[in-house]
Amino acid sequence: MGTRNYANISLDNELFRPHSRRETNQNAGVPMSLKDVVEKSRELRQNNKMLKLLELIWKNPGIARRDLGPLARLSRGAVTSNITQLIEERYVVEGESDPENENRLGRGSIGLYVAPDFFYTIGILILSDFTAVLYDASGKAVKVYHEPFKMQKEGAYYRQTLEALQRAIPQLMGAARTEVVALGIACTGIIDFDSGEVFSSSSFPGIGPFNLKNFIRELCGLDPFLINISHLNPIMEKLWGAAKNIDNFITVDDSCTAGFFLNGELFRGWQKHAGELGYMKVTETAEIANDGRGGVVALKALSHVLSDQLRSMIANGGRPKILEYMDSPDQEITTELLVQAIEGGDKYVEQKMAERYEVIGEAIVNTAYMLNPEAIFLEAWTARCPQCTLDIVERKMGSYGLSNWHLSTRIRSCKCTMKTAPRAVAYLAAEVVFRNSDSRRAEQETEVE
Repeated sequence: MGTRNYANISLDNELFRPHSRRETNQNAGVPMSLKDVVEKSRELRQNNKMLKLLELIWKNPGIARRDLGPLARLSRGAVTSNITQLIEERYVVEGESDPENENRLGRGSIGLYVAPDFFYTIGILILSDFTAVLYDASGKAVKVYHEPFKMQKEGAYYRQTLEALQRAIPQLMGAARTEVVALGIACTGIIDFDSGEVFSSSSFPGIGPFNLKNFIRELCGLDPFLINISHLNPIMEKLWGAAKNIDNFITVDDSCTAGFFLNGELFRGWQKHAGELGYMKVTETAEIANDGRGGVVALKALSHVLSDQLRSMIANGGRPKILEYMDSPDQEITTELLVQAIEGGDKYVEQKMAERYEVIGEAIVNTAYMLNPEAIFLEAWTARCPQCTLDIVERKMGSYGLSNWHLSTRIRSCKCTMKTAPRAVAYLAAEVVFRNSDSRRAEQETEVE
C-alpha cells in the first residue's frame, strides 16, 4: 500500500461511512438491488437463471423473449417462467422494441428492459474538469455533478480532485432511489488499475504514492472500477458509436494513445497500459523522449505541441489568426479552439495540424500492420477538419497492403466524445458486478454437483 496522503485532508466523518443501504421492501414496490439478488441466489438456485437473464436484458435492452433462450442456453419454458417472475417482482419491464433492433426482433415484438430503478451506477471522468454522473439501470443520467478545475501550483491541484470526489459521490448516492451497486472512474497516469495505487497522474498531480481504491472504499463503501481514459474510447464506439457491428478495431485519441477492441473484447494489456503509441519510434531526432529514445511520436504529435507553439508565438508578441477565436491572449488553447480556427480558415493551424497527423499516420500504419483491424477510429472532431487529419492518415495508409493486396483497414472518425465517458465507465463497473455474479453462480453450481 502507498502512503495515504489524503489523510491530511479534513473530511466530515459522515463521508467516510459506507453508504447506508435501502432496506428491501417488496411490499412497497421497491425492487431489490442487484447485490440482494446475488445474495438471494445462494438460497434459491433458480435465481442463477434470473441473474443470467437480467444480465442479457441489461446488455441488450429491448431484446425479445424468443432471443433470450439461445443466448442464455435455456428452454423456452424456462425463459417464460423466469421472465414472468422478474416482471412480477419489478426487476424487468416490457416495452416497445428498440428501433435499432427491429430487424432482429421483427416488427410488433415486445422488448424487455431492466427496470430503471433496479439499481444505480456512478461514472466519473477526471480530466481537465471533473464530471460525475448517476445512472439508473437503463443507462439514463439521473443526476450530473460537474466541477471545472482551476489550475493551481502542482502539489495543491490534487486536492481539488479529492475534494470533488468527496462532494460528488455522497450527493449522487443520495439521489438514487435504490442502491448504487457500482462506481467507475476514468483517469490518466501511471496507475495500478487492479490495486488502485496511483504513482503519477495528471488527474492527481503532485499527489505521489496514493491508493485511490482505498480512498473510495472509505468514502462510500464501494469497490471502484478504474480504467485509463483512452481505453474507454473503443467501449463507447462499440456500444453507442460507429463500431456497433465491428469486432476488431482501434481508436486513437489526441494524446497518441490507442484503445483496442480485438476479437469482440476490450484489450488493455496484462498491466492494463496497452496502447502507448506516443512511444512508437517513427523517425530520427536529436530530441530525446522520457524513455531515453529519439524519434518517437510523442515528441512531434502530442496534443499540447501545437498549443505550446501558438502560446509561445503570442508570448513573443506574435499575432496568430487564432487570437480571433480567443476571448483573451491568456485563454487556454484547447483542441476545440484549434478546430474552430481551422474551420474559420486559419491556414497556419491547419498546416501544423497536418504535420502532426503526418507523424501520427506513420504510427497508425505500423499498428495496422501489427493487428490488421477492420477499422481505426480517430477522435470525433477530426470529421470537422478531415483535410488535415483523416485525409492525411488515409494517404499514409496507401502503402498498407501493397505487399498483400488482401489487407484492408478503414480510417474513420469516432461518433462519441468524452461527454459519453462517464456512462461508459459506469457501464464497465456494472459489468464487473455481473461478472462477479457469474463467478459466484459457477461456484454454486460446482458445489451442487
